[in-house]
Amino acid sequence: MGRKALYREWRPRTFDEVVEQHHVVVSLRQSVRTGRIGHAYLFSGTRGTGKTTMAQIFSRAINCLDPQDGNPCNACEVCLSILNGSLLDVIEMDAASNNSVETIRRICDEVVFSPTRAKFKVYIIDEAHMLSTGAFNALLKTLEEPPSFAVFILATTEPHRIPATILSRCQRYDFRRIPLESIVTRLEEIAADSGVVVERDAYATIAALADGAMRDAISMLDQCLSSSPERLTKDDVLELAGIVNDAFMGDMAEAMVDGDAGAVLRLVDRLVMDGRDVVRFASDLAGQFRNIMVCRTTDDPSSLVRLPDAALARMKKLAARMDLADVIAVLRGLSALITDLKWAPDPRTTFEVGLIRLMPEAGLPKASGTRAAKPAAHAAVAVPPPVATPVAVRVTLPVAQKAEPAVAMPAAAVPTLAPVASTPVDDEPPLPSDDDIPPPPDDEPVLPVAPAAAPTSRPVPAKPASQVAQVPAPAPVAAVAAAPAAAVDIAVADADAAKVWTQTLWNLQENGHMGLYLFVRDGAPRFQDGQLVVRFSSDAGGHKVELERKETLKSVRAAVAAALGHDADVAFEYAQAAKDGPGGPDKPAEENWMDKARKAAQANGIPFRVEE
Repeated sequence: MGRKALYREWRPRTFDEVVEQHHVVVSLRQSVRTGRIGHAYLFSGTRGTGKTTMAQIFSRAINCLDPQDGNPCNACEVCLSILNGSLLDVIEMDAASNNSVETIRRICDEVVFSPTRAKFKVYIIDEAHMLSTGAFNALLKTLEEPPSFAVFILATTEPHRIPATILSRCQRYDFRRIPLESIVTRLEEIAADSGVVVERDAYATIAALADGAMRDAISMLDQCLSSSPERLTKDDVLELAGIVNDAFMGDMAEAMVDGDAGAVLRLVDRLVMDGRDVVRFASDLAGQFRNIMVCRTTDDPSSLVRLPDAALARMKKLAARMDLADVIAVLRGLSALITDLKWAPDPRTTFEVGLIRLMPEAGLPKASGTRAAKPAAHAAVAVPPPVATPVAVRVTLPVAQKAEPAVAMPAAAVPTLAPVASTPVDDEPPLPSDDDIPPPPDDEPVLPVAPAAAPTSRPVPAKPASQVAQVPAPAPVAAVAAAPAAAVDIAVADADAAKVWTQTLWNLQENGHMGLYLFVRDGAPRFQDGQLVVRFSSDAGGHKVELERKETLKSVRAAVAAALGHDADVAFEYAQAAKDGPGGPDKPAEENWMDKARKAAQANGIPFRVEE
């Protein structure tokens, strides 16, 4: 006969050999002593906690010819027959592969016959939750009123999938996860006769990886003993399990705390080249930051973080450099990253981007050589009183356009904002330099200057030409106000409005309104009468219906309020084609987009029809 696996060879044969599960052992042993045997039992719990083993011990104990203090003797004829599987009165079946109605009906037909050699006919149904609905219904009546000599033992890892009508007819015993210390003690006992020197840290690592399942721990020990003929270390266990060691995990956490994107990418490359699974590593990294959280919140983390002293000391140093909110932010981000990795077409790239983004999002130092994750515009934008200092402004228009008559607006109509820090934004075109601005024509108009009140205590400093040039001039439109009024510094107001609008566009992307962002990103903002007015060219007229929906306005207002730090009103306006275009009064300045589409269709011989 071939060699048995260690978990089968070391399977407990009496109640005394069972590791933990004292609440189940005491109850079942007492029922054997007193002879109060129930007709149906349900053993539930996670894998590897002893459900099937306990059912086998119990089936021998209630049929043993010479029980020893509730334990089966394992020496009588009945016990030996059950152990070698030759006794037909004890039937063990797997419901995962025998879950049909016919199987259960056959059991119901056979259960009425008395046992041949044993006192009880025992049916052990493993993975009972896999039975079909029809099978449960077929078992229901027999389970409620079985013969006096029949005992049903149902074992399952998912008791919530067992119908309530079945649960109410069973004595239920919940099996708990086995503590780490108990698993280590059992592993030491098993490995004592192997001739392999096993370090204490190796036992603890195996027990931690087993996650409370004794069978998993013994199986892993069996694999480690087979691959390490002389000495078994913690690193050997991690290597076989496909998990990185504590030093590598500490290097990754330290690189993230330092904001060193280059080190993070190099470590990920080592991880991938070694054949590790990035999803498993992301889960392990979350465990690393969980341990950092424990070190940050407790004075003595050694009882909650089971690591060697050197690794624990390094973790305490990292915890001292981080705020608790930063650690929680990293844990939240890693949890979302694990979900994304399961569906990512390129897990490595998704993992690298996710780790780099976690550094600035958690409030950690920004990665050297990388762009900040979002504009630093969290502070509210203060709106000072209107500037009343008289000033004449020259508005330079593009060469392709003629200057329209000056637009007069009241000085109090446009609030001047405090300067907002400029931050680069994704997908924005490069701003023109001073050399790219064409010289103004000789007949360039100058806006009229109106007398103003006394200067305020916060005058607006004159801005250099390079800063004024960063905001493109608005397209020529019809006069907003018919009556002449005091002129204002349009360039300064539009520059501040552009910065607020840039932050607003970023907020829309961050909140998942990518479609709305594409609709409004080409708008030209300005402040007017205390509200942010966003103007769109005539080409954007087709978006008018979408932009004026209640949901759209609500989302844009929320993004603007987040950029300003207070509520603000937002309005959209659309430029109309000028009646007197460059070609004269009878020629429009720009053809309608529908006319363009009609002409293109006619040129290519495509039928064109407009439906309202």
